[in-house]
Amino acid sequence: MERLKRIYQAIYKKGWKKLEKEECQRIASFLILPNSEITFVPEFIKRSFCLPDGWIKLLQNENFLKSIIINVKQADYAVKIGMELEKEIRQTVEALGLPYEKGGVEIVDNKEVDVVIPNRKKPRVLIMSSYQLTTSSSQSSKANEQGRMYQDIQTYNRRRKNMKSPGALFVNVVDGGGWLARSNDLQRMWTECDYCFTYSDMEALRELLSSIQL
Repeated sequence: MERLKRIYQAIYKKGWKKLEKEECQRIASFLILPNSEITFVPEFIKRSFCLPDGWIKLLQNENFLKSIIINVKQADYAVKIGMELEKEIRQTVEALGLPYEKGGVEIVDNKEVDVVIPNRKKPRVLIMSSYQLTTSSSQSSKANEQGRMYQDIQTYNRRRKNMKSPGALFVNVVDGGGWLARSNDLQRMWTECDYCFTYSDMEALRELLSSIQL
């Protein structure tokens, strides 16, 4: 399916979307006879692409078609779930009557933070949420970036301690089966912060936030 997406993008120079009739016919022609597509599709894709044996029977199998649809929709689904997770965190903050903002925070090199309590100029709590349905290399990049953010917060806190002012807490909310397949990255997300919660720990997150003195 991923290869088919790349083929579609090569032919039409645009993202994956609902196919028009003419587009379906052109893609179907390519699938059956790759060399029939004389424009856009690179030769190395044509040479390496072939349908599996018994492909006609596969297309008549309802479970097989459902699995394809699920695969296509997984990315969108993961994004939506991630947005809902962040939304629930905000609702938890709002229920406690705590002010918050979202956006770039100077003490972490102006990287965007999902929830900053009480505000981005004088942060006391920085919350980052991450939901991964499947595994990808971007998780290593995220773990690396948040590791650097935590180092920046620790530096900020050392300065605040010398000034006898309260520092900032860095909180991760991490969930989704995709993280289980990348244990090293998950370990970093767990250790390189002050607190790490899963969705099932939302009550513990609420208790932590209710103890914060602004």
